[in-house]
Parts: sequence; structure tokens; C-alpha cells
Amino acid sequence: MARILGYIATSLDGFIAAPDDSLDWLFRYEGMDLGEHDYAHFLKRIRTVVMGRGTYDFLAKDPVAWAYGHQRVIVVTSRPIDDPMGPLETRSDVDALIAELRNLDDGDV
Repeated sequence: MARILGYIATSLDGFIAAPDDSLDWLFRYEGMDLGEHDYAHFLKRIRTVVMGRGTYDFLAKDPVAWAYGHQRVIVVTSRPIDDPMGPLETRSDVDALIAELRNLDDGDV
């Protein structure tokens, strides 16, 4: 059974993005050595990445290469993704998705 792990960057006051949806505050720390707490390190530990549609849309606007080539990616959305950045699956029923994730046996989520 897969463990469902979480990784999220948040400001000290509990926000993910600035009021204008900017992540500039976060990108100031790009390249900083966070050791075992670094996202790249975390990504190596998991087989499946789950993200919401807003996060996917944000990543899809970035011209850099798709970072999830070695993971299964599931985007939670009720709308189709016409031209995905890389291989991915979509789900709209969160309760069913959690049950599905718990039954995976090929690595953590």
C-alpha cells in the first residue's frame, strides 16, 4: 500500500501565492540547497504526483521541460487537458482518487 505524502511551499503567514497569484517570493530561494527537504529530493522518493488543475496550469505556462518524466502524474480537474505538457491522467472524484492511491503498490504518492 502506498503512503500518501505531502510537499508544499508556503510562506510563514500560511499563503502559497501572493495576492496577485505570484510565486516570486518562492523563486527567490530557487537553487538554495535545502538538503533532504529539497523538492528534487522529495520527487525521487515518490512514484505518483497528484496536483490540482491550478498548479498544472501554472506549470504548463512555464517553458521549461516537464519535470515529472519519471513519475505517474494525476491532475485533479473536471475539465479536459487538451495539450498536456507530458504524460498525465486526470481525475475529478477526489474520494475515489484517494481510494485508488491507497491501493497503489508501486511506490509512494
